[in-house]
Amino acid sequence: MQGTITVNAAASLIPLPNSPLVIPAYGPIVSPVLSSDPALAMPVAVGSIAAGGTTVTIQLQTDQFAGPIDVYFAVTAPAVDPINIYIVTPAGLQTLASVGLVPFMTNILSINAAPFGVLPVASLPPGTYNLLFAITPFGSLSAYDFWSTSFTVM
Repeated sequence: MQGTITVNAAASLIPLPNSPLVIPAYGPIVSPVLSSDPALAMPVAVGSIAAGGTTVTIQLQTDQFAGPIDVYFAVTAPAVDPINIYIVTPAGLQTLASVGLVPFMTNILSINAAPFGVLPVASLPPGTYNLLFAITPFGSLSAYDFWSTSFTVM
């Protein structure tokens, strides 16, 4: 028996956001969970600290979107700095108040990045670190998919 199997690659693409979608916060995970359904994806992971390890590796990863996207990523650490939201920009970590809402990456189809590399837990001040991640259609803030997670350093 012979035949041809045709796979619809578009079926596995993540649809571009077309309205504000806030996915409920999830706990720390070792590796990102990929899905073409934004509600099932967990695109922000924290590495070994999620399993009691001694390092933090913040990883941002998605499957491919159906069109170009902009990526926004921010961090808060209320125990360390109760006032500021820090946004990751192409120039590095800056306060939201000083630079405004600047994308970390722009005009891409997917992301797989570890913006801070591997950090020893011992090098971080104690407290809870909140990680905020959003995807928008390229050049637009009218719609987005938004995820958040956190980890705690004792």
